[in-house]
Amino acid sequence: QVKDFIEYSLEMAALPEISDAVELSSKECGPAGPATFSQRAKIHKEAFEVARGESELHLKEQNSHLKVNSDYPLYVEIDLVSPLRVVLLALVAFHQPIIKPGAPSLITISLQSQLPINVEIDQLEVQFNQSECNFIIGNGQKTNTAAISHIQPGRRVETAPALVLASNKWLRLTYEIKSEQSGKLECIYVIARIGPYFTICCRAESPASMNDLPLLEI
Repeated sequence: QVKDFIEYSLEMAALPEISDAVELSSKECGPAGPATFSQRAKIHKEAFEVARGESELHLKEQNSHLKVNSDYPLYVEIDLVSPLRVVLLALVAFHQPIIKPGAPSLITISLQSQLPINVEIDQLEVQFNQSECNFIIGNGQKTNTAAISHIQPGRRVETAPALVLASNKWLRLTYEIKSEQSGKLECIYVIARIGPYFTICCRAESPASMNDLPLLEI
């Protein structure tokens, strides 16, 4: 129930914005009200307070409270057809068309969110079809990353100066990778951890398949 609440709330918070000056009837915009910035920001704050374990979700019908914590962590998965792609979109571009075994190459990870308020990520994990290439990106502005327990011994760890997503702004991160195996190297998932108990797993997409989005050249 918490997962359904968070997913629905984030989807609503990421709706295209309607000016606060525009007045619409409930028939035109639904029972939740118009998608003004103030309304979207309110929904955003409430959803993240629950997702980070800072507040509880009260179920009036059942007269109970649900809370995200270490016993009940929250995991949201976003695939290529999910409506939550407006909440977090992850594109991964390989700078070289062919990755040769043992030769270093570069990749750029581009993240975008249409949520109305900045989203700070504690840690990113980049996963490939060759697991030895997997690595972690920590938030350099956080001395104690909330997701430090997820880092396995021996795992490569990088640090970004900041991991903050501004609304409709691309965050781009470029890193070197090196594969020791033959065969095509593909990025499968980009996993964002926000707070100690909230994880968003995005299916990695290619910029070449996103012609309908206003991408800037890498």
